[in-house]
Amino acid sequence: MRIVLCFAWPAEAKPWLERVNCKLRFQVKHVRYYQGADYDILIAGMGPYHLPAAIGWIQGLIPEDKIWWNIGIAGGKENQLHQWFYISSVTNETGADFFYPEISILPNMPLGMLQTSAQPVSKTVLAAADNLADMEGFAFCMAAQLFASTSRIQLLKWVSDNGVENFDKHSWQKKYADSIDEPLQLIQAHHEKIASMVVATKPDIDVYLQPLLDVLRPTFSQQVMIKDALYFARQYHGNDYIQKKIAAIPQDLKQKKEKNVWLLQLLNELRNV
Repeated sequence: MRIVLCFAWPAEAKPWLERVNCKLRFQVKHVRYYQGADYDILIAGMGPYHLPAAIGWIQGLIPEDKIWWNIGIAGGKENQLHQWFYISSVTNETGADFFYPEISILPNMPLGMLQTSAQPVSKTVLAAADNLADMEGFAFCMAAQLFASTSRIQLLKWVSDNGVENFDKHSWQKKYADSIDEPLQLIQAHHEKIASMVVATKPDIDVYLQPLLDVLRPTFSQQVMIKDALYFARQYHGNDYIQKKIAAIPQDLKQKKEKNVWLLQLLNELRNV
């Protein structure tokens, strides 16, 4: 399973390219994709449009299972400067839509919430907000979820400034580069956790999956999420727990909204530790 580290700026990717052994494989204009033995690196460009297009392009060229990481700088409060945050929720500019990356390991850094905007955010707005701010995170999640479950869509943000007024595109780079050991350790721990859960398909998983397909009619991406959750539940809770949770789902669900409610409830219960 490939680990793809996705960046907007070349400056964000530079210390990672220097640390991991990657070679340029594809390039179209400003979009570059590097491949290595342990990590791949995608540099797509700033803003909410470049990264989703690049993710679709790469998945088409290399249609393999991947763990997608969005890594880069963000705005935050003054007391958060020069810290890494493991993102637990991402929202769009209006705050109306959310994405929740699955946190499946105990992180070695604080958790953070992220809000994606089309433009850099001012110091006044950041001071009053509970979220970090970037320009790519939510769009990254919306694109990556077409090809991976929430356990394989992850974000790490390093706070470079406390408002666009105080952002200097050069002064943050050395501190950022000197700090990447911490996120690399987390990425490796996450990969080991996911690898331990992705075992060869066993008949009992298929036995559990089929009735859910019949009742809930999940999309392809939802099927991937269900399967991951079943592996997780079997590892932590056992087969009896899975049977009990599936048996609780009504067999006569008609409305799509009802099916989605039950699907979300099932995923939460299977992932409950």
